[in-house]
Order: sequence, then structure tokens, then C-alpha cells
Amino acid sequence: KGTLVIPKNITVINDYLFTNCINLEGVVLPDGVTEIGSQAFAECNSLVKINLPDSMQKIGYATFNKCTSLTHISLPAKLKEIPENGFGWCLALESITLAEGLEVIGTDAFVNCWCTMGIKRYASFKYCVGA
Repeated sequence: KGTLVIPKNITVINDYLFTNCINLEGVVLPDGVTEIGSQAFAECNSLVKINLPDSMQKIGYATFNKCTSLTHISLPAKLKEIPENGFGWCLALESITLAEGLEVIGTDAFVNCWCTMGIKRYASFKYCVGA
């Protein structure tokens, strides 16, 4: 078990790269990472903490799906959309700070997350897909 520190020269985390890494407890992403691919951290059941740097512009489908130990997420200002099932089944999620520039929340982005009282949102938010 432990924390993964991504090297500074990495800008994209590819689809499925860390899917089902059950011993991963934390991830440190450097400023400069702009995208996390689909299901890149899905089913990382021990993941408690990940920082999303200010450079982050895109997260893919179900990126953090079933990260059942993740407790808090703060989305950077450049992120415009939370895709379908982005944080679905994150059962321990206590608080979410939505990005200032967030415009779209995809279908089931937070399905079965019990933290709706902990969501802080900004005026730029436009709509939820399927709502």
C-alpha cells in the first residue's frame, strides 16, 4: 500500500492505466497533467486522496468509478465537464468542490455517492445531462 507520485514530464494519464490497483492509497499528480483517461483509476478501492492540478482540463468516462475509499475531491477551474459515471459509487466521498468553470455534469456522475450536502458549486454550472 502506498502513494504514487507521477513524474513531472507526464501530461496525460492513459485510459485504464491504474484500474483495480487495490493497494493504491494516494496519487500526487504534477502541475502539467491535463487529462486523465477513461477508468484510469476505476476500482482503486484503497484510494483515499488524489490531487487534481490546476492544469487539469479533462477526465474521462468513469475515471474514479468505484473508488470506494475516496473521501474528498476538489475539481480545478479549467475542468468544464464531469463525464458519465465520473465518480460513481465513491461511497466514502464526503465533500466535492466543483470547478469554477464547470458547465456539465454527466449522467450518473455521482451515482450512489451520499455526499450531496457537501457539494460546493459555482455560478458557471449550466446543466446535468439526463436531468
